[in-house]
Amino acid sequence: MCSAKLALTFDASITDRYAAEDFSTTRMRDTALSIGSNWDTRRGVLTINAYDAGDGRDGDLAVAAGQTVDLSTRVSNGHNFADMASAAVQDINGDHVTVSGSLAPFSQPGTRVLLINLRGAANQSAPVGAYEFATIQSVDGAELVLSQPLSRRYGIGGNNASALTGQLVRIIRVPQFKSVQVAGTLTGPAFDGAQGGVLTFFASATLA
Repeated sequence: MCSAKLALTFDASITDRYAAEDFSTTRMRDTALSIGSNWDTRRGVLTINAYDAGDGRDGDLAVAAGQTVDLSTRVSNGHNFADMASAAVQDINGDHVTVSGSLAPFSQPGTRVLLINLRGAANQSAPVGAYEFATIQSVDGAELVLSQPLSRRYGIGGNNASALTGQLVRIIRVPQFKSVQVAGTLTGPAFDGAQGGVLTFFASATLA
């Protein structure tokens, strides 16, 4: 029989922290339940990391009752591209990504993106569903440079142009809102066989 008491104190500038642990086990971390936390039962230490909610660069989003907003067409902050603009990925080489079409939606340092494999050719479906979030560091000619190399495999046997043949891989700009208030319908584009089927965004302040 034992008992324990845990008190957490957060810095006033910190807004979001999440921890969920199975205290009946001796595992360092219950990865199925935890977000940004690490509980070491052997040392009695709980480390909670910052939850990444974006930097709020795209301002506030309010969807009124009866209103429908599609983030793949909505334009904010005077941009000349949609909040959730996307492009086809042609090649991945570590932290360099080659895409088709305009680089404008992804050109600003700190832009958050989602890479996702939406569909594979017949008998080449192993990478389908692979995804990860990344951060744009810069643009190098016709390539996007990420802050760190991608960790997932999006093609058959690799991520180069040859491996991506037959795979539908998209890079999607992830809008970074401050406050998101939804009383109506917030949506993304329907999957049309080439793109769509994804809704993604960050909210750094409130989400309701």
